[in-house]
Amino acid sequence: MARTRKARAEADEDFDDAPPQPARHRGRVVLQLLVAAVFFGGCGVAFSAIRGYVQDDVVAQVEPPAVVFKSKPAWMTDLVAKQLAASFQPAKPSSVFDRDVLVETHKRLRANPWIGAIRGVRRVYGDGPGDTIEVDCDFRAPMAIVQSGQDYWFVDGGGIKLPERFTANDLPKLIYASDGSTNLRVIEGVRRPPPKAAGQHWQGEDLAAALELVRHFYGQPFVNEVIRIDVSNFAGRVDAREAQIVLKTRYRTEVRWGRPWNSTDAFIEVPPERKMQYMRNVLAEFGRIDARQPWIDIRFDRITYPSPNYQDPGRPQPPLHTDKVPLSDRRSTRTGTGR
Repeated sequence: MARTRKARAEADEDFDDAPPQPARHRGRVVLQLLVAAVFFGGCGVAFSAIRGYVQDDVVAQVEPPAVVFKSKPAWMTDLVAKQLAASFQPAKPSSVFDRDVLVETHKRLRANPWIGAIRGVRRVYGDGPGDTIEVDCDFRAPMAIVQSGQDYWFVDGGGIKLPERFTANDLPKLIYASDGSTNLRVIEGVRRPPPKAAGQHWQGEDLAAALELVRHFYGQPFVNEVIRIDVSNFAGRVDAREAQIVLKTRYRTEVRWGRPWNSTDAFIEVPPERKMQYMRNVLAEFGRIDARQPWIDIRFDRITYPSPNYQDPGRPQPPLHTDKVPLSDRRSTRTGTGR
């Protein structure tokens, strides 16, 4: 035990007598720390300078960033997509590092009646770095175009007015798809004006009746032929003897439909399902739902039309004849008169 204590005492004395580290070693450590600080400080200055150069000279925005949609639904024409995208374009140029412009664009998208779900908003390379804002979202679908005065508005299936306003010159691009098929139909003759704000319901029984027809026409073989639905005589407000709803075709001819689908006095005319069958039969025989006549009337037991000898080649509608002859008398009994 005594030897152990003595050994520990001698070890402690040896430790206490160890020489101190040279001063030059400590100076080397300090110098290394100073070099590291200068290096990283220089990197920070260089990074700030490079970022400023990139931001101010390389990717400086002269024009506000354009807005594009990552994908668009089949019903949306290029005109609609371009006009809608332009409505979300920022008012002024911004740096590609400006995150606030994306936040603001996202807020505007959420507040717009056109937009359903939003999956992403980001800056992408168009013609230059970050000059385009790409939007990935879902859209509310318009069911028809409603005319009010000189203006035309999209409405969805529930009669909600969507934001975009168009003129008569825009209609060909809205009605017809790129392959020539009918994309949307125009509803004309509604009595009430549109609501002031987009996203609100457009009131009116005439508009509701026209939208109901559009829903029932969906998927029918003749739907491509109908481009307008005229409700100007709805409820017989112009002439109680004439058709309340008239379908206008791509040949500038008419199919006189009559009362609304769910009319309480529908017994006055044949049921709407039978009218649908009339149009299918006529289309199958003549290749057109107007039987190549200026107009046909499908309200009653017999389809009537103005002249047994007239054959419209597809040019603008000529003056109407006054004599009505049952369509079934024109050719054989295959004429689709609802037999």
